[in-house]
Amino acid sequence: MRLWPRSGRKLLKNPTAQIPLDKANLAIYDKVKTAPELAGMGTTIIAAYIQEDALWWVSVGDSPLWLFRNGTGRRLNQNQSVAGILDQQVAAGEITAAQAARRPGRSRLLEAVMGARIKMIDAPDISLPVRAGDVLVLASDGVETCSLAELGDIVSGHSGSAQALVQDILDAVESHEEPYQDNATVIVLQLQDFVVMET
Repeated sequence: MRLWPRSGRKLLKNPTAQIPLDKANLAIYDKVKTAPELAGMGTTIIAAYIQEDALWWVSVGDSPLWLFRNGTGRRLNQNQSVAGILDQQVAAGEITAAQAARRPGRSRLLEAVMGARIKMIDAPDISLPVRAGDVLVLASDGVETCSLAELGDIVSGHSGSAQALVQDILDAVESHEEPYQDNATVIVLQLQDFVVMET
């Protein structure tokens, strides 16, 4: 029997959300066990699950999950980094956006999946209703080179496939020509009409 640290303090209410988190955590645990020089490596995770018209997610770290609906976008999951704390301070009027942008260490993670116990897990106890026409974007934090407003314009101005929308977002990230651009990974879900199956 293999013993290893469980992902969190408690089991998540939605067991489907627990699966990708536990698999990622176990994979890192196993890798570090066979290659101790990799101790300290880790990753962020964002996973979404839709059942009928209900969205569930699990995330650790700073990888964003955005919902775009009727031309408006918002982040659904927590930003578990210093930047997330700074954003809260800006919203509360404690500091300015310019001060937050210049703060050293703003990209430092508060939590990551590292093959050990995870203290901060964002997984809602209640699902979020979604509907046809919604667009979900799961990404690595490198996509945040683009502002939420810029991403909203890209999503609302797009009428093609999800694959083409992914490329449009990546092209927009590249167009900023950031000298130290973080990796940018994007998954897009364009929600169509829901069909509820009854047995």
